[in-house]
Amino acid sequence: MLCQPLGQDGIGSVGGERHLTTRELRTIVETASGNPLFAIELARDAMHRPPSVTGQLSIPASLDAVIDQRFDRTRSDVIEALATVALLAKPRTADLAPLGIADVIEVAERDGIVDTADGRLLFRHPLYAAAVLQRITPTVRRRLHARIAGVTSDDATRLWHSALAAD
Repeated sequence: MLCQPLGQDGIGSVGGERHLTTRELRTIVETASGNPLFAIELARDAMHRPPSVTGQLSIPASLDAVIDQRFDRTRSDVIEALATVALLAKPRTADLAPLGIADVIEVAERDGIVDTADGRLLFRHPLYAAAVLQRITPTVRRRLHARIAGVTSDDATRLWHSALAAD
């Protein structure tokens, strides 16, 4: 039996404590990457939380157990480097050296977690980005935002990450 990707209309009809914003629906569709089960679980979880200011999703326990197997043996420095990439709006391979994570990202690429084709840095599945962000502490997240703010030349990006690095 072939299942079709679940779009915004289908996700919106899942039902829950509140309606999802258009931004949340779009993020869920992108993150689920065509997998109806992932879309339903992400939507159900999002409906029981306040809307995200950053647009980043939490991974519900029902999916985290599956994804956990993917990251079980991943070193902590690789998780931190991947979290840095996940915090970037449009990560490129050129961003890696200034952030000091180029060698570590090579490990993640060999492990099939990211792809660096065409100078872009993409997670092999959108859920991986959310998964690594859930595996770091708020203190580490603030430190990573500060690191990004310290190396970017774009004023808006520096301000955004500086604000998120503040306690």
